[in-house]
Amino acid sequence: MDPSTSPQSPAPGANGPAVGAKSARPVNYPIQLKVNLSQAQYEALKRVCRRWGIPEGIGARIGITQFCTQQGEYRGNGNA
Repeated sequence: MDPSTSPQSPAPGANGPAVGAKSARPVNYPIQLKVNLSQAQYEALKRVCRRWGIPEGIGARIGITQFCTQQGEYRGNGNA
């Protein structure tokens, strides 16, 4: 039999995680939300976020926070 030429890396062994694995960070936002946007909404979000220098995900989270605060439904800890 010829040796295997599998491109897969070996699974983590008893010595811990595979090389290059990241250490766990505290999770500030454990809930993931997927939304559908129109092309115009997406382009507007991109422009605003580019102007503010933030990723689109953070911009969307700020928008949701502002909307819920205006409706009187959100009294968070101040983090967007």
